[in-house]
Amino acid sequence: MSKGFIQDLGNDVEMHGSLPRLVVKHRTASGEMFLHGSHITSWCPTGCEEVLYLSPRSQFSPGAAIRGGVPICFPWFGPHVQDASLPTHGFARTLPWEPVEHLSREDGVTIHTRLRSNANSEGRGNQFVIDYHVTFGPKLRMRFIINNVGKQGFDFELALHAYLAVSDVRNIRVGGLEGVEYVDKADGMRRKRQSEQWLNLEGETDRVYMGVESGCVVEDTGWARRILVEKSNSRSTVIWNPCETKAEQLKDLGAENWRGFVCVEPGNVGENKVHLEPGGRHEMAATIGVEGM
Repeated sequence: MSKGFIQDLGNDVEMHGSLPRLVVKHRTASGEMFLHGSHITSWCPTGCEEVLYLSPRSQFSPGAAIRGGVPICFPWFGPHVQDASLPTHGFARTLPWEPVEHLSREDGVTIHTRLRSNANSEGRGNQFVIDYHVTFGPKLRMRFIINNVGKQGFDFELALHAYLAVSDVRNIRVGGLEGVEYVDKADGMRRKRQSEQWLNLEGETDRVYMGVESGCVVEDTGWARRILVEKSNSRSTVIWNPCETKAEQLKDLGAENWRGFVCVEPGNVGENKVHLEPGGRHEMAATIGVEGM
């Protein structure tokens, strides 16, 4: 970690296991972020309860993905289509990112991190530089910028895999996806179209909505709040909850914890993957906000 970055954060760098955790304290919000995977694990706007879910069984060790918060899925989403031995959801969430800058302003605290392609990033000849800007304030703002600095074009998938904390996933509903086509991964990858205005999660849910540029809202009557997920330059949205049976199979989650979250993931995956020519640049942004009902 750079000396200047440490000086900016002062005493707000802690070790969690063997990983450095950045602790954000501001009059508008508090939060936490790891350089491991550039992974956000907490965001609390002032006067609100925690908005992100973090599994109590999550691992905090080099090479392991953190379960919860906002993992970065890159450069592929889900299993690698050609090599099942490669890590699910890519390598970005399990590599150490470089700290670049820490800025505190009236509207919140912004942390800027960077990931460069190298032998450890399994770039397979693709050369890139990623800059990730996260602002902790009244809203959680995330900007993902990738530049192709190599001599060949490449394709990639990207998702900001946000785990949203809810009172009970069985008693929430997700709006904003009416009329949108999706791939139902929990039903044999069948392609369907949502006809309902609201999605109620009943059993395992794993839907990849395609060609959708608008945001979503999660209404949670148990906690009397709405969580709004807005996005730009994103044409995919993933809604996921494993339900009890699948959650039990995930050692860093467990059957007892599936009710506490729903994943709403802005991204560009599947048929919405991005092709980046040499010298090309792609920016995707997502914002999470919360309000009372």
